[in-house]
Amino acid sequence: MRLAIIATPAFLPDQRPAPGALDGDLIRARLSLDDAGFRVVDLDPTRDLAEQLDALFDDLAAAPGGPALFLFYASTAVALSVEGELFLTLDPTHPELGDALADIADVFRDRAGGPGRRASPGDPEPRRSTESAVLFFIECHHHADPSDPFASASVVAAAKQAVSPATTGIELLVAAHPLDATSADVPSRFTRAFVEELDIADPDALAAMLEGRWAVVDAGPFDIGARIASAAVSEGVHYLNLTEDIASTRRVR
Repeated sequence: MRLAIIATPAFLPDQRPAPGALDGDLIRARLSLDDAGFRVVDLDPTRDLAEQLDALFDDLAAAPGGPALFLFYASTAVALSVEGELFLTLDPTHPELGDALADIADVFRDRAGGPGRRASPGDPEPRRSTESAVLFFIECHHHADPSDPFASASVVAAAKQAVSPATTGIELLVAAHPLDATSADVPSRFTRAFVEELDIADPDALAAMLEGRWAVVDAGPFDIGARIASAAVSEGVHYLNLTEDIASTRRVR
């Protein structure tokens, strides 16, 4: 079993989506499909995330077996404290409140484990590993700061420090971008790219994407080119590739 744990904000009181809400709708819909192989669990954005995660792990501990993979997905407005700590501000009605990403990572470190997990400097002995892998996928929507053109880089650095992949064994994918007037109106490019990668891995979904198209332009990673080219041939669609990788070009030919 693979478990996706999703934390995105609720809609605003006037039913407009808060930043990250539509990302959550997209990721839930895709990961709930049978081919994704995930059980999807939603966290309540108005309650403490670490407490909810601890309760979830208590339930999992009482059941036989356990997930082979934990995916923690969050897309939300974020805030940095004066000390540089990153907080997920999931409740749009209380933007002054947030969940420390470091606290969330600590729960996964202590309760989920992972094959790459290492001891923290203060641990008296190495932590015992489990067979579970953990991936954090974090989409950070932060307030624009005209005086700091590198604000997004600061948010990403804070996320890396909070998750500390080298000591927790948690794999991290993180993106950060400023909030603007249209941030909440459509799912983000980062989340859409993740979903599209899942679709490319599913032959039926890929065929459906190509059906009725005249051509496909492949600007993706070189290792998926042959898969897309094969689907294009099957669907009678012209295939164009922007890669400079010789080995993948030969495979496509």
